[in-house]
Amino acid sequence: MASTQKPTIVHVNGAWHTPSSMTKLITSLRALDYEVHCPRLTSVNGARPPNSSLATDSELLRSYVSSLVEAGREVVIIMHSYGGKVGTNALHGLSREARSKKGLGGGIVQLIYVCAFALAEGQSMAALIAEFGHKESMPVVFNIDEDGGLSFRDAKGPLIGDDLGESNEEEVQAYLDSLVSVWNGLCTRDTVTGPAAWKENPVAYVYCTKDNMVPFEYQKSLVANIEKEGREVKTFVLETGHCPNVTATKQLVGVIDEVIVGAN
Repeated sequence: MASTQKPTIVHVNGAWHTPSSMTKLITSLRALDYEVHCPRLTSVNGARPPNSSLATDSELLRSYVSSLVEAGREVVIIMHSYGGKVGTNALHGLSREARSKKGLGGGIVQLIYVCAFALAEGQSMAALIAEFGHKESMPVVFNIDEDGGLSFRDAKGPLIGDDLGESNEEEVQAYLDSLVSVWNGLCTRDTVTGPAAWKENPVAYVYCTKDNMVPFEYQKSLVANIEKEGREVKTFVLETGHCPNVTATKQLVGVIDEVIVGAN
């Protein structure tokens, strides 16, 4: 990174998550003097029938990040779960390199995917789930409304599992209480329209090996697809479930800080 000033971090949440869901992670990053933003996506607005989509989430995120880079900020994007799909879809053309070629300052300097859907153009979460033969398990994990709304039958199992890691029961309960009850599950079917943001930005991927929501095999497949496109991916491994922001906060913050410092 050209500047000695720490970059601004934008965290892109996954499904069901609100900004308060990331309190533990954001607080830990701010303790290292990072400025952290966490916009609330449209797909967690609770509207029934749904009035959101991958497109509206992408529009919100692009507008938010654009305002930062146009102010000359260098920005690191952290994406969790579904947030990876949003960031991938929304942020092409905002890299520091792309802006520099236009004589502009600021820009995205790093993408960090955390057990996230780093998809390519034309791909969707639903198609990936079907590809791995897990489509039939969806009604086991979720209540699926006629309008496409998804709610957990038991959120703690898929999101946390039985390994609390660095957390405790009180922290886990506060995290679960921060989630919205229904997410617009139609977003799983929306395809990335591209070009993918990872095609022009440095990429790091944090594997979560005990993940029940985005299984390790999904994560490895997503990284392999990026690498097939000739893009380098720096990978890190956390022996944790789907939510290291709660159960492996110190480890995750350590990885994020290492990636950012290494890119300097």
